[in-house]
Amino acid sequence: TSLALPAVQSAREASRRTACSNHIRQIAVGIIRYETQYRHFPSGGWGKDWLGSEGRSGGAQPGGWIYTTLPFVEEQVLYDSIAASSVGNASGYNILCGTSVGLFSCPTRRVPTPLPLHPSKQANYLTEFHGNRSDGQFHGVGDIASRTDYCFNGGSVTRGGGVNEYAAVLPAALHAQNVTICSGGADLNVAAGDLVRGGSYDNDDTLGACNSGGQAVIAATPNDFQEGDAWRRQSAQTLASATFGDDYGLPALGNGLIHRMSEVAAGNVLDGLSNVYLIGEKYVNSEHYESGEDPGDDRPMMVGFSSSTIRWAWLPPQADGPIDLPKIFGSAHSGIWNAAFGDGSVRSLSFDIDPETHRNLAARSPRYAGEILTGF
Repeated sequence: TSLALPAVQSAREASRRTACSNHIRQIAVGIIRYETQYRHFPSGGWGKDWLGSEGRSGGAQPGGWIYTTLPFVEEQVLYDSIAASSVGNASGYNILCGTSVGLFSCPTRRVPTPLPLHPSKQANYLTEFHGNRSDGQFHGVGDIASRTDYCFNGGSVTRGGGVNEYAAVLPAALHAQNVTICSGGADLNVAAGDLVRGGSYDNDDTLGACNSGGQAVIAATPNDFQEGDAWRRQSAQTLASATFGDDYGLPALGNGLIHRMSEVAAGNVLDGLSNVYLIGEKYVNSEHYESGEDPGDDRPMMVGFSSSTIRWAWLPPQADGPIDLPKIFGSAHSGIWNAAFGDGSVRSLSFDIDPETHRNLAARSPRYAGEILTGF
């Protein structure tokens, strides 16, 4: 019996890994269907304090990619649940955030069940019915919410870094002579040719014009619908021609397939859809699978731009362990993590993947210095 037990456990884990891979494949197919209909991948939303709004799409959608993908993975009823919400009635959002969706859970890690929300994250969400932070109007979602084990590819650098980081995601040929940088709370025009990797800028400098609070407009979380829409339009006008050209839609301060207020189309993936991550398993602190206290797992899976639903390849993927690493890919499997690529194919990748290859697989275009993509 003692000899048979490891074999049984191994067989069960193989079954769970297969189920995990199938979940990722189904989600990827749903995302590709979304892209086919809207001509761009789901947007990253407006920020971690925002939930979805019916009738909005693309960069105008404040909620996250999972919410907008629901109708394409046979979850239309859940997508429509917020119709029951109104001022003073959060029932629809309670249903949206508190309903388990097994498709977004890895069976090796945990069963698909809502997890506790810290009190600070229970009534801290902006919606179409409660959408003004300055008035203190937030929409509560109860004390539990479902999480996701799968995250969208945000690219090879994380949002919120300085110009030195963002320079790495700019294409070789910029479409404007000057680029606006928010530096020290004020706008600074910099020659596009000076935006090279390793340039000398302050760590707090970010691409894009400053808002009234001294932050780059695309890097901050809007307080209400009016401000969010204004920032989105302003950012598009300020940066689109300077970064990826008008055909790329909203300015990208990330080189993956999703970012804040993004509208990345399949045609924008110049490295080829089969060479770029679409979604993958995320790292979670193994001591917080059921508590929901990992800082990359502490928000409802329906929120906008957040490390709870988006990950980056700036560091290699890792197997779950007893520390917090809220921005990277990883898994609860032994030795591997699963990822879907832009063409919908799914692969099991080693944690020992070359770090540079990992970063290149996260970048839609171009690679850092035109490197040839090695085997993976």
